[in-house]
Amino acid sequence: MSLQSYFTAAQNPVARAEFRHQRYVLETSRSGRLWIGLALIMLIPALIASVVVFVHGLIAPFLTQEWVLTDNQPLLAYAFAMLITMNVALYLVVILITTGMGARSIPREKAGRTWETLLLTNIDARQIIWGKWWATIRAMWGDQMMVAHHRS
Repeated sequence: MSLQSYFTAAQNPVARAEFRHQRYVLETSRSGRLWIGLALIMLIPALIASVVVFVHGLIAPFLTQEWVLTDNQPLLAYAFAMLITMNVALYLVVILITTGMGARSIPREKAGRTWETLLLTNIDARQIIWGKWWATIRAMWGDQMMVAHHRS
């Protein structure tokens, strides 16, 4: 079996089923709503810091020397520190949630007593694992893109 078939959801019924489950969990559970709230709480200060740094960059050429913020002044240094802190925090939270969701997929099958049945199908064990992992990545894709965009 080719590597591409491990990642193609149309050819991997495990990936389709796992993706539906992961999206359902994210949309209906308290932890999904908690994650959205946490992301917003972390993004708001980062957005404020971004605006401060951006506006300073726009108006700095037009200000007299005593009004220009330098790296030594607290406001600009605080804004940069906030951006770095929010970036690292968002990155860690998204990675930990993605890893946790992927790690829970097989124990969830075992607890539901469906793992043995899944192994008895004609689906290769590697395809099952790749399907579950790829479905988790796809379910968290928006959050992954938010972190990637925030980093750039």
